[in-house]
Amino acid sequence: MKTSRPGFLVNFMLLATFSGATIGMAKIELLSNLVYDSVRRHSYLTHPAPVPRP
Repeated sequence: MKTSRPGFLVNFMLLATFSGATIGMAKIELLSNLVYDSVRRHSYLTHPAPVPRP
């Protein structure tokens, strides 16, 4: 006698979807951090901070 457990399948699909979304968010965050760092570095190179005079 087989007992089907649809709840297990639903939980597994929810977990897979959630982990995929989390990984996607982490990728987006990492990418935006890389872009932000490169833009900030570039702006520092092209527009250096003013040197305070004594």
